[in-house]
Amino acid sequence: MTEPAAKGAELRWRDRIVPIAALPPAGCVEQVRLGLGSFTLSGWVPAQPDDPLLPQILVVRAGVVRAECRAERAAGGRHGFELRLPLEVVAAPMVFDFTVYALRADGAAVRLQAEGRAAAALGLKLASVHDFYRQIQTPSTRTSDPEILLYASVYAFERFAGDYPLNAGALCVLGYRLLDAPGQEPELMALFDVQKERLLGLTPTLPEGLFLRWHTSIRLVAGYLAYQRGRIAEAIGHFEAIAHFAGDLPKWPTAMTNVLLGGFIAGYLHWEQGDAARAIACWSQAPDILRLGAGQAPLQNFYAYGEIANAIRVAQESFVARRMAEAGGPIADAAIGPPGRRIELENLPSPIGRLVRQRAAIRSAA
Repeated sequence: MTEPAAKGAELRWRDRIVPIAALPPAGCVEQVRLGLGSFTLSGWVPAQPDDPLLPQILVVRAGVVRAECRAERAAGGRHGFELRLPLEVVAAPMVFDFTVYALRADGAAVRLQAEGRAAAALGLKLASVHDFYRQIQTPSTRTSDPEILLYASVYAFERFAGDYPLNAGALCVLGYRLLDAPGQEPELMALFDVQKERLLGLTPTLPEGLFLRWHTSIRLVAGYLAYQRGRIAEAIGHFEAIAHFAGDLPKWPTAMTNVLLGGFIAGYLHWEQGDAARAIACWSQAPDILRLGAGQAPLQNFYAYGEIANAIRVAQESFVARRMAEAGGPIADAAIGPPGRRIELENLPSPIGRLVRQRAAIRSAA
């Protein structure tokens, strides 16, 4: 909850110094809606019977008014307001850190309360790459609000354009959001395509292992989206490109799950297209990829064990798929695996099973 202002506090508005009333908040910022290139604040302030003027709403950072608007005429005892602001009012590299005030009849400003998403968005303060990693990218410390995660990532393409790992992580946040809302956000999809091409076209300037980690992540989500959109050749191209990094795993062994997924899914899509030979070739790489990655994994790191477990699941499905393709049907030999065992996409640490079901439903409805 927003606290009362400290006694003696003030802010600068136009050519005036405005005192801030040491009172509890009066009114509320109900919503902060983030969007491409802009964001919108909306809320209300209580109507004052003795004040015929419409309240002035002031958006303040660091004691200086950065934007303002007039509230609307009172309805139900409240003056409403809505203010759309360009992203340019956000300080570099990505510092919102806004407080919203209403100017009273006596010339003092009173703070408006903000809670939940509104408070989190107004208070967003990413003053460095480290702040972005901690608040947006790192699963254990990042905000839980999906809209803030999404648009902070979108804004990062402009505000942190020179940081490849940060941009790659931002692209993954955007890509997985689009996977969950197919066809609903064409502007965001267009942005994804532009940034994907930009990042995939960059000459690596990072240590090779770090580049491998992020390049395979971009290719993976790009492949999923291409498959979801029915662009099968493009999807296969992304997944095969991931598998081609197998020889580089000693430089970043914990990328082995991504590399195995690339090979498995490329094989599965070849299988869907009726090309059993290419499918078998993709799936046959899995044992060597698993040995190479697991043998180099940093076992002093807790998370390496989870990576190995995920990699084993993908390698096992690759084995099952290869045996099925070679035999022309489910495994029938108990010495090789459970009789009747089929490919189980749901076993994979991947959304590919859901995407395959979605495409099957689309084809059935056509």
